[in-house]
Amino acid sequence: MLCTIEPAWGAVAKTLHGSIMLCATSFLLAAAAVEAVVPGDAQVEPHRPHDELPHEFYAAAAARGAPVYRIDTLASQVLIFVYRAGLLARLGHDHVVASHDVTGYILWADAPDVARADLHVPLATLTVDEAELRAAAGFETVPSDDDIAGTRDNMLASIDAAAFPVLRVLITRQAAGSGDPSAVTLHAEVTLHGVSHSFPVTVELERDADRLRVSGSFDVLQSDFGIRPFSVFGGALAVRDRLDIRFSLEGRRTR
Repeated sequence: MLCTIEPAWGAVAKTLHGSIMLCATSFLLAAAAVEAVVPGDAQVEPHRPHDELPHEFYAAAAARGAPVYRIDTLASQVLIFVYRAGLLARLGHDHVVASHDVTGYILWADAPDVARADLHVPLATLTVDEAELRAAAGFETVPSDDDIAGTRDNMLASIDAAAFPVLRVLITRQAAGSGDPSAVTLHAEVTLHGVSHSFPVTVELERDADRLRVSGSFDVLQSDFGIRPFSVFGGALAVRDRLDIRFSLEGRRTR
C-alpha cells in the first residue's frame, strides 16, 4: 500500500516532486542534467524530421495487395508506469505517462519476412497522471494539478522535445509463440533522443478483413538507454530503474 506524505515532509516533497517525475520517466528522458553513457549494443542516430513515416513504402505494399494497416490514433494508446523507490519513497508519487497520439503503419502477413511496423509517439502530447488512468492503475496518492503541470513541463524541457519531438519504434515479426497463433514475438527497436535500443516483445493480436489489433506489455531499464536512475539523499529517495510499458494499438486496413 502506498503511504501518504507526512506533514513535516510536505514542503520537501512538494519541492522534490517535479524532479522525481522528471527523472522517473527517463525511458522518455535523455535529460540534459543527467549524465548518460550509451551502452555497447545501442546505436546513436542523427536527428531526423518529425514526420518521417515511410508513407510511400506502405502505399506501394498496399498497391501490391499486401495487408497494410494504418494506426487508428483514437483507438490506440501507450502507457508508461513509473515507480518510486528508496526508504523515503512515501514522499513521492508513482506516475502514469500516456500517449493517445500514436501514428504509423503495420504490414502484417503470414510470412515473417514480410511483416513490419513503423510507429511514432509524439512527445509534446504526452499526458501525465490522468485521473482515470491513475485509478485504473490502483495508485492511491493524489498529486495536485500544479504538481502534474510542473512535472510535465519539466519532463518535456529535459528531453529536449523541441529538437527530438518523436519516439520512434521499428518492429519486425520474428516467430509465433508456443502453439498459440495469436501470440507473436516481435523484435522492437526503440529510438529516443537519437539513441536506439532493441529487445524482444511478445504481443497478442486479432485480425479481421479490415482491422488489426495488437496489445502487449514489456519492461525496460533506464540503464538500457544509458540513463542513471534519479536519486537523492544517498538513494533514500529514488526512481526504480525498471519502467513498465503497456500498449494497445488498432489499425485500419488501407486499400
